[in-house]
Amino acid sequence: MISSAFDVLSNRGFITRKAFPGNANAAASNIFERAQEKFARGQAVHGAVFFSALEIKNGTFPVYFSAVYPTGLDLPTPATGEIVLKVLRFSGVYAEWDGDPKHPIIVRTN
Repeated sequence: MISSAFDVLSNRGFITRKAFPGNANAAASNIFERAQEKFARGQAVHGAVFFSALEIKNGTFPVYFSAVYPTGLDLPTPATGEIVLKVLRFSGVYAEWDGDPKHPIIVRTN
């Protein structure tokens, strides 16, 4: 389910990273590198969404999202969070979010 959601987001111009083996900061750095490659090829990037394998606890983990610009990752917007949340839920993922763009979406798999 989470894989299908991330595939949909990727097809919609998001840079995605599932179960990144490092921490969230390392994942954000990796996302930015991938975004730079897309920008260099003239491709649009509409946002980023990722989670770290290190943060999965008892089937629950935070999913981070942000805006992406050629100069770097930027603060997430409520609109970006709503898109990610809708795609997760549509894909059958149990996800909750308090609507604050400074907070990640929480996914529960059990």
